[in-house]
Amino acid sequence: MRWWPYELKPSSSGGKRTMRKYDAYLSFMGDPQKVRAYFARLKSEGAQTGIAFEFEGETSSTYDAHRLAEFALDKYGEGVQDALVEAQFSAYMERGEPPNSVTSQLAAAASVGIDSEAARAVLSDRSRYSEVTDAKLRAAQDGGVSGVPAFKVDGELVCTGAQSPEYWEEVLRQQLYKKLRASG
Repeated sequence: MRWWPYELKPSSSGGKRTMRKYDAYLSFMGDPQKVRAYFARLKSEGAQTGIAFEFEGETSSTYDAHRLAEFALDKYGEGVQDALVEAQFSAYMERGEPPNSVTSQLAAAASVGIDSEAARAVLSDRSRYSEVTDAKLRAAQDGGVSGVPAFKVDGELVCTGAQSPEYWEEVLRQQLYKKLRASG
């Protein structure tokens, strides 16, 4: 598992501004009924998998959260990065904490064993890990990613958006079939 950054609204990159999640979704969905239906679907699907989605909180730029995740990968490896991103997701999606909250990011980092002072240093210096984050953001856009979550298998973009277990079974079956054919 490798996490790559992607910003739904890159124009907000680096900003400290937050907005209500409902307003953010309304800005790109355009229809209040669609937003409410989307929230209801996500809450239902989340309940089936143990995710208690909340939609009353705020959203913001995710850029600094991505920089912190790149730091975690660089200094602690894929396992800690994965745990950090999961903690970041939980803070945002289950507790309504905006991704640009330094307090929230530091708590997520501490919860997975990342040194608090090192994490604070990354978050306070916008040049730290911005080069790798920017390069990965460009690569995602150049690679056809247009939404989140986006999934690649063996370097090939297979989908964006949450998918059912049956979908993933079929994707993995096809990948296995490709590998078996390629190996003769």
